[in-house]
Order: sequence, then structure tokens, then C-alpha cells
Amino acid sequence: MNPSASGWIHKYLTYKDEINMLKNDDDSLFYPKLKLCGFIYGSSVFCVNDNFEDLILTTEEITKINLFAALYNVYYTTRKTDEHFITTCVAFYEQLKKESFSLLPDFFSDKKNESQLEKIIAKRVLFDSNIITKNFSSVLTNALLYIDVLAFKKYLEVENHDSVLYVKELETVIENVVIATISTKKEKSTYDKQLLKLFEASLRYHEHYVNRKLTYEEHLDFLTNDLEKRYLLDMTCMTVWDDKNLEIAEIDYIKNLGNYLNISNEEINKSILTVYDFFDTNKEDLKYLNNPNPVKNFYDNSSTMVKNLITRNSKRLLLELSQSKELVVLLSKSTSKELNTEEKQKVKEQLLDICKTIPSLAIFLLPGGSVLLPLLIKFIPKLLPSAFDDNRIR
Repeated sequence: MNPSASGWIHKYLTYKDEINMLKNDDDSLFYPKLKLCGFIYGSSVFCVNDNFEDLILTTEEITKINLFAALYNVYYTTRKTDEHFITTCVAFYEQLKKESFSLLPDFFSDKKNESQLEKIIAKRVLFDSNIITKNFSSVLTNALLYIDVLAFKKYLEVENHDSVLYVKELETVIENVVIATISTKKEKSTYDKQLLKLFEASLRYHEHYVNRKLTYEEHLDFLTNDLEKRYLLDMTCMTVWDDKNLEIAEIDYIKNLGNYLNISNEEINKSILTVYDFFDTNKEDLKYLNNPNPVKNFYDNSSTMVKNLITRNSKRLLLELSQSKELVVLLSKSTSKELNTEEKQKVKEQLLDICKTIPSLAIFLLPGGSVLLPLLIKFIPKLLPSAFDDNRIR
């Protein structure tokens, strides 16, 4: 089986032992497996059921297999059959396609088959050495892949479920908790503060967030099932892991979060230990861990990546900007003063529309890509000054 070649899903479905394991595992069994293999943490180091040891697979290929396995598992355990799984899964992603953060439209046709799903999964799993190195930036983006699985579960359970709104809400909850988690640190490094500003800026470009001023607790109340709550707790533990030392305030925050979510103290402690054990056990396979400060690594690499994307696509971006006078004016204005809510929403919508037309900017349309949007807004005026000569606010 070669997950980088066409036909791998059809081949995967012929592995009866693997499929039977996916069918027999309920949430309480399968979710811990997704943590153990690293999928939940955005760093898959082996296939979820560890049935493909004889295959030489890249991290990207392992992640593809794990995403497909998670989607299959949630479908079978919800519907008690795998009939129509492929067509239903493609239809689910087709619903997400309608929003700007989703997949490119040419992936879809009238035929909802295995080939279509392979293309979708390939685009969802972000590993492109020419665009983004395998560092904390891709970890963040791929850690949010599990949102696809949670959204698919809701799609199956609730008739006429709005998957687009669900994904937006869940990303907002996660970003709020990440912000609160970093804020608990008494000794914040320069990069902690920069990361905090990045997430806060990202939230300000979520229109449903700015339109609905919810309290921290009201955001948490959006989570209604155990999987959502456990996933949020694990994302929180992953956030505080960065310096490998937990402050008392961070432990208290995690405990209070877990208690609010009605998660037992035993499960809370297990979540903390599991993320530490995973990254410690696999530090040789996860090269970005060699950096003494992963938060610094994340911010530096994210900034470098966004700058490179702008530079490499400068001609296309200049062409698009020349046809978007309002966007140019707003981006220029953003360099000297804070945009209002309406202006921020216009910038987000128009920039993401441009990203849809430039394939290598697809990162901003993927889960977690919105976190990097403020960097795109920040660097475009600096790296493409010729587009702003007539509109710069002085």
C-alpha cells in the first residue's frame, strides 16, 4: 500500500484485520490510540493500529492513514455499518468546501468515490517541504485535523447539522483556551508574548467571535460530548508542554479546566503525563523538538514561512491586489492604526478569496491556518510595498 499513489484507500479497505479493529473500537478505546500514535498531537509517528510495520511510510503518509482510519471509525461506530461511508465522507467535506477555509473546489465532482476522498485527505494533511518544514507550525495545523473527525461525527448524528459553523466555533474555543493557557505563565518569554498576540489577533478576525461576546465559560459550554472535552484538555496540555516544565499556575489552570469539563482528576493527570511521555519517547523522530524553545521555534518558523510564501508568490499577489483597491487601502491603514470590526472582516474575507486563487497559499484555508492570518496581514505591506505606494496612510 502506497498512500502517496492513487488507489491506496481501496487497498487499505482490503486489510480485514485493520478494518475489524476499527469497527470494534468505541470512542473510549480508539481515542487513546490516536493519542498514542501522535495523531491528536499533530505528530503521527506510527499508524493508529500499528498494523503496517513492514511498510516504509513518511510522516505525511502515516498521517493520511490515521485521518482516514479516524473518519472510518467514527462512521462505523455511529452508523453500525460502513455502507455509503465514502460517499458520505466526501459529501461532508463538500459542505465544508462552501466556506473559505476549506478545500479547493476542483476536488469535487458528481462522483463521490475513493479517488475524491484521497485528494481531499492529501490536501487536509499539510506536509510540503517547499512551503513549510516539519516544525511546530505544521504540528499546530495537523493537531487541528481531529476537528474534522469531531465535525464528521456531528454531521452523522444531527440532521441538517451546520458543519461550517461547528468547525468555526470549535476553533474559537480552542484558541480562547490556548490564550488563557499561555496567560497563566508567570514568567512569559518574549516569544510567549508574541504567540499570545498572534492568537489574540487571529481571534479578532473571527467574525462570529467579535459578533458574539461570550465569556470564557460560555465558550467551554459549547462542548457537549466527552470526545470534544478530552480533545480540548489534550490541546491544553500540549500548549503548556513547550518548555517541558509545568508551573504551579499552569497545573492549577489545567485542573480547573478539567474540573469544569467534568473530567476526573485521574483523567486530567493522565492527559498531562501522556503528552509528556509521547514527546519524550519520540524526541528522536520529531526533529523540531531539538530546539530548546519550541514556542520560539514556532513563531520564527511561522514568520519565515509566511514571508517566503509572500515573496514566492509576489507576482500573483501583486496582480490580485491591483484588482482589490479596498483591500489595499485597508492593509495600508492596518500598518498605522487598529482596524474596526467591519474592516477586519473585510480584510479576512478578501485575503482568503485571494488565497483560494493561489494554490501555494492553501495553508491559510486549512484547519489552524487562521492562526497565521495576522502574519499574512502584517507582512504583505512590508514585502510588497509597490502595491501600497498610492494608498499608504501617512
